[in-house]
Amino acid sequence: MQLGDGSIVTSDLASAKVTFGNLEATGTVVLDDGSAEVLVGMAFLREFKLALILTSSAVVLYDAHEALDEIMRMISEVPKG
Repeated sequence: MQLGDGSIVTSDLASAKVTFGNLEATGTVVLDDGSAEVLVGMAFLREFKLALILTSSAVVLYDAHEALDEIMRMISEVPKG
């Protein structure tokens, strides 16, 4: 698979039920032999109806509707000109 940084890795995949806060979804996860953690991709985040916002100082997961509201707020604050 190709990771977000463009590197290609070979890993085992599994179907898993993941709980995130009070949300639960089933989807494909990446298993890493050297870690007790799993990686979930963008498609999995979509199952939770979450939006991922990255900045130089923060990574934030928003509910999809909250994210749209936040994006519109940020756009309205951008200086014109």
